[in-house]
Amino acid sequence: MMMATARRTTSEMIVYQTLRLVASDLRRIPEEVVAAHLEAHLARHGNREANLAFLQTARSLAFANLRRGAFYRKVRLVQAPTLVVHGEADRLVPLRAIRKLLDLRPDWDLHVFPGLGHVPMLEDPPAFLEVVQRWLAARGRAAA
Repeated sequence: MMMATARRTTSEMIVYQTLRLVASDLRRIPEEVVAAHLEAHLARHGNREANLAFLQTARSLAFANLRRGAFYRKVRLVQAPTLVVHGEADRLVPLRAIRKLLDLRPDWDLHVFPGLGHVPMLEDPPAFLEVVQRWLAARGRAAA
């Protein structure tokens, strides 16, 4: 079934559809980043093993969401300083889910990027890098 779908869609369709889903505004993603995603997808488009790996990943994520207790147990075990970055306009992971995570781990740091989606590192690389570097120079020094 995935192979039939792959034959009906182009790499361009899939890449742009995915980036529209994860970004608050596709125009924020630099053209060279879009081109790199397209090149990577073209190399595996219609490849049976790649399609199976994608399905396995999707199933794994779905299964993990059903086993939140196990996820939260693992979160409690993290001992390293942690920076959580999140886009305010993320359509995949709601900010309330991140706040719930931080209720469990108030020792973790959070930075919310206003107006950005699920991939702030793609939508505003300089701002993302500045936040991470500032955190690494301060509380994250022990993690680095």
